[in-house]
Amino acid sequence: MNRLDQLLELIKNGTWHHLDQIAQSLNIPPDQLARIAETLKEQDILRYRPEAKQLKINPNWLLLTERNQDTNEEATPDEQEPPVATLMIPPRKTVTIQNLQITNATTETPLELYIRILHKQIELTINKVG
Repeated sequence: MNRLDQLLELIKNGTWHHLDQIAQSLNIPPDQLARIAETLKEQDILRYRPEAKQLKINPNWLLLTERNQDTNEEATPDEQEPPVATLMIPPRKTVTIQNLQITNATTETPLELYIRILHKQIELTINKVG
């Protein structure tokens, strides 16, 4: 498991974590983790408060970090389940995920977005609800 996966695994509960404790768990210097946290904050993956030395995962990413809890074995990258999320967007509403703004321009039809990420490919399926 790479360090980014380890970091996301450590903070996946969505609560604030102290930078020093996470750095110790990852076996990296706190200043290195602070630089990583700044970068991930810019990408809107993390929430980071440098003055408090605290970080947490952006709640929009919680669904994408969930792992299959039914197996105890470490899967190879090709065997891992891809991160998946389903979003419901009501009529005339907008959702923003990282730098992507998604708007349902319909007046009466809710839309369901199914997002699957596999390596560098992102799959997006849009369905009408109702």
